[in-house]
Amino acid sequence: MTDDELAVEAKIYGVPIEELRGRRPSVVVTMNGVIASLAATETMVLPTGLREARKLQYYRGHYGQLTVSWDISKPDCYYCDIWLAHT
Repeated sequence: MTDDELAVEAKIYGVPIEELRGRRPSVVVTMNGVIASLAATETMVLPTGLREARKLQYYRGHYGQLTVSWDISKPDCYYCDIWLAHT
C-alpha cells in the first residue's frame, strides 16, 4: 500500500500508520455476523418495546461468551455519558 492509502486506513481503524505496515486488522466473517445480529436485535427492541434495550454488551468470540453490563450511568462521568447514558 502507498503511504496515502495507509493514512486513510489509519484514520478508519484508528491505528498508527507504522502499525499497519505489513499487517492488516483481522476480520472474521462469522464474528461480524454475530455482532451485526446483536446490533440488529437491540435496534429492534427499542421501538417495539419487546424488552429493555441492553446499553452495553461485550462479545468475546474466543470464549463464545456475551456479557451484558447493567451499570447505572453517573451524571458527572464522561465515559458513562458517552457509552451508558444514550439508549
